[in-house]
Amino acid sequence: MTDCLDRFFDDAELGKAAHELMLRADRNDVPRLLIALTDPLPSRRGAAVHALGSQHQDVRIIEPLIDVLNNKQEMPCVRTQAAECLALHASRKVASALIANSTDECEDVRFWCVFALGQIRQGNPHRLHPRLPWRKMRRALVERLHDQGDPQ
Repeated sequence: MTDCLDRFFDDAELGKAAHELMLRADRNDVPRLLIALTDPLPSRRGAAVHALGSQHQDVRIIEPLIDVLNNKQEMPCVRTQAAECLALHASRKVASALIANSTDECEDVRFWCVFALGQIRQGNPHRLHPRLPWRKMRRALVERLHDQGDPQ
């Protein structure tokens, strides 16, 4: 039987295989999924981000997901998926990337960055993560309160 990671690179099996990869959350899948972030097919890049989201304990995914989020040439749906996945990583670097992209020209990217900041804030009391940029995070959230964008 073909492994779901192999099927992930078959266009006909992409969606189902990505879901299976997310569910199995095998750290051994991470290197090939990181390579898929540069795939020419936007749906495969998005599916790779989605599958990597289940690897929230693996620090190898943080920098590549930040790179996806910061890439203004990337499809908004892929960038928003990266922002959502980054919500599971309470670090100064992640918070800074989400704050920076909370003013993006794309309302969907703004929405998901603010959502991720809210998730980080909700799940991480200040006393557990005193090095997070709490004031900057709060300011980014407050600045989006009157955002007139209409995210999809």
